[in-house]
Amino acid sequence: MDGLGRKALGDTASLPATESTIGGGFVGQLPPIQTPFAVGIGYELTRVAGLFPGAMMPGPSATWLSHTSNTNEPNRVPEGNTKPYLGPIIAENQVIPQKIASIVNFSLEAWQDTGSYGEAAFASRLPVELERAVWNTESLYLLQATTGSTNAIEGGPVNASFDGILNVSGTLTREVATGENPLDTLSQAFNDVRVGPAFSWPDLMLVHPTTFNALRRIKDSEGRYVMNLLAGPLGLTADGSAPVCQPALEANVYSITPQGSSPFAGHLWGVPVALTTQVPLGTAVVTSVAAGGGMYWTRLAMLIMFNMWSGGEWENNLQSFRAEERIALSVQRPSAVNIVTGLPTS
Repeated sequence: MDGLGRKALGDTASLPATESTIGGGFVGQLPPIQTPFAVGIGYELTRVAGLFPGAMMPGPSATWLSHTSNTNEPNRVPEGNTKPYLGPIIAENQVIPQKIASIVNFSLEAWQDTGSYGEAAFASRLPVELERAVWNTESLYLLQATTGSTNAIEGGPVNASFDGILNVSGTLTREVATGENPLDTLSQAFNDVRVGPAFSWPDLMLVHPTTFNALRRIKDSEGRYVMNLLAGPLGLTADGSAPVCQPALEANVYSITPQGSSPFAGHLWGVPVALTTQVPLGTAVVTSVAAGGGMYWTRLAMLIMFNMWSGGEWENNLQSFRAEERIALSVQRPSAVNIVTGLPTS
């Protein structure tokens, strides 16, 4: 990916899709008959935006007021004495949207010669792949972005217009102590959110699938999986549903699991657990969304446009799709978020 610009789809779809580049290593003429199926590139299937409440951004930015503290708390007052003034401290907060965008080019010949390929036709396939690529980057920004020029998370976006949830200032933190059972650490993290200053129950946990897999393999002194004991004797699958006894009868469109579907992998002490590979290994986000642990803002919803001729594309006989959105994440109450580190990674 080139910053927020062009992102390759598959191997070479962002290049001029001539007969020699349409299939990566393909050389020669396209076959006259093609099956109506296509295989899409794999992306992280959890769309982070879908885990938080959403709001339309009313203008170039969004602001809100936060009651952060009081000068004086209410107290006992003897008869005839002056009552203490509460003195609420109110802060104004602002969040600015970030544009995330990409373009894919292809030739007139590729457009024409794949027209009878069903789902594999470029006219229908490339806009979908482009949208999925933007959503994948969107999730990365919502989790890992920073407004600074450096990011403590390796590979995390920098110079963004907002901080992702892992880089928000003022969140709670907890680290697995030496010799401590990681499940005990998570239980303590849940309690941190409850006892203050947010005074709320956590209602969402985000974690890397490999980290959650390591937690599921923790055993007691008798070799029993602890999380199985927590889940009870129902024999449910990893996402909390009944076991599936047979494979799917047909492949998904583009043979991919749609983004935003089935992000949850059961629960831990009643808190839904969402899996995403875009949370760093060994880290978990424990948050109370209800108490202000995250808000997804949309200034411009996903906009996909088609351009038949533009600039040099007229001479080169190229066409293009462009996808873009302007979005942001705010954490209205940072103390409703607890970042847990030091969890197992294998």
